[in-house]
Amino acid sequence: MEKIKKMLKSRVFYYYFFLITGGIWHITNLIPNIMNFLSAFMIIFIAIISMIIYAKNILKNYLILLFIFISSFIAEYFGVKTGILFGSYTYSDVLLLQINNVPVAIGFAWISTLLTSLSITKRIKGNNIILVSIINASLMTAFDFFLEPAAIKLNYWQWTYVAVPIFNYVTWFVLSFIFSFITIRFIDKNENLSELTHLYFAQIIYFMMIWFIV
Repeated sequence: MEKIKKMLKSRVFYYYFFLITGGIWHITNLIPNIMNFLSAFMIIFIAIISMIIYAKNILKNYLILLFIFISSFIAEYFGVKTGILFGSYTYSDVLLLQINNVPVAIGFAWISTLLTSLSITKRIKGNNIILVSIINASLMTAFDFFLEPAAIKLNYWQWTYVAVPIFNYVTWFVLSFIFSFITIRFIDKNENLSELTHLYFAQIIYFMMIWFIV
């Protein structure tokens, strides 16, 4: 009983609970309009939690993350308008709060993916920032690999191709490497990031539920 009480008090339990429940709602098609409405807010909420945990409430850290947020949004904006960076795709109106048809939530998605991935790579011993950034970029690209088919089914965005282009993942890796390098080099992170590791895998489970079942 004590173990159950301790588990229920843990935020980690609720990460898995709400994301898996959200997956079930999509699978059963319960309250689809509400789920669509909440999608952007869920992305933003996860990013805010990630920033609070990772950045240790240090202003310099938040300013660096703001720079990454703006940079990632500009990359997405340029990418969707030109088709050069990621390929040819368009956003739907599912993710609210958009600037010229590009959701603000996308910048937050980059932040949460970056920080939750770094919670895993921080366990790597050694000071080779290039190697750690490469590994973290790989984790972020793997995250996008699971995200893409789920996002298409949820109608967050649609590609003009039959399949997601390989070039999308190449660009994801390059940008992820840059953002990872900046974060590792300049942000004084929290030492206890196990909570963010759970948040990374809870989202992967959510994407897999949508990808394989919906």
